[in-house]
Amino acid sequence: MVRHRSTAARLPTHQRPDLRLRAPRRPSHRPLRARRGDSDDHPADGVRASCAGDGDDLIELPFDPDLLIGSLRVAWHSIFAFVGMLAGAFVSIRCARYLVRDERIYPFAIAVVIGGLIGARIAHVTDNWALYANDPLRALQFWSGGIGTMGAPIGSTIAGYLAARRLRLPVGFMFDISVIGIALGEAIGRIGDIVNGEHHSVPCGDVPWCVRYTHPSTLGQSTSVHPIGAYDGLLMLGIFVLLYLYWRRVRGHPPEGRVWLAYLLLLGGGRFLLSFLRTDPLFLDGLQQAQVLGLLYLGAGAVSLPVLVRRAARLATTSRARNGEKPLLKQVSDR
Repeated sequence: MVRHRSTAARLPTHQRPDLRLRAPRRPSHRPLRARRGDSDDHPADGVRASCAGDGDDLIELPFDPDLLIGSLRVAWHSIFAFVGMLAGAFVSIRCARYLVRDERIYPFAIAVVIGGLIGARIAHVTDNWALYANDPLRALQFWSGGIGTMGAPIGSTIAGYLAARRLRLPVGFMFDISVIGIALGEAIGRIGDIVNGEHHSVPCGDVPWCVRYTHPSTLGQSTSVHPIGAYDGLLMLGIFVLLYLYWRRVRGHPPEGRVWLAYLLLLGGGRFLLSFLRTDPLFLDGLQQAQVLGLLYLGAGAVSLPVLVRRAARLATTSRARNGEKPLLKQVSDR
């Protein structure tokens, strides 16, 4: 049986009223998306795998951990630590001039620096005792090994207390101005940690600031990791800013020591959290040494700081009731 096509069916395609033609698709400028499981056939998956595994889009740090001056090698860590100590001491001394107008602040600053270094060295040795067990005298070689900055607050506090009592300086006030400079010094010192990469961290995810170290002599990791040195530096820089602003608000008004306790609170909490990104050896009950000390500092600050804040409020209220103004600390210019 032969079927006869209608008149419309015999027309050209573009003239047939019973058909609707689609407009030609415009070329897309968007990159093709590969389907899951087709990594061999689609370049998009190859780029994504390269970014995640090979680190082509990572921040590469090609730094030599040492500065070569002729035949002399100086670690960048030591350079920035020294610069940080100078900057921190300068800031603390400038703050100390608010009350102390004589030269006793210089021996006090030296005592705090030495005490902090001793405390940091002890923390490093106890955390890495396996390296020193066979030769304990190596612990005295500050230039060999390293330091644990979380031990510095203990050493600097003890040395600062003894020096302040010996020099007849207001202990709480000197503690307050000391931690401002210490925070700044640690922030600057962390630049050296970023350069040499000695502090190792866990693998990094898809964040755009992952780093890897590429220099043959580097102490850092050659895989995609978190820039833990930068995190620590930003933490200490933030603490420095907060402490300085807080000190400007409470300076001259007793009781002293509030800025110092705020430092312990912020340092302890910040380092406890950031240490989860580190690969340091465990010290106690699944925690790293920095986390154990961080919890101690956090607890001391959280318990003691509110006590001093309430005491300051009571003193201010009592002083206003008697004299109509807040109590002020007196300047110390002689012994």
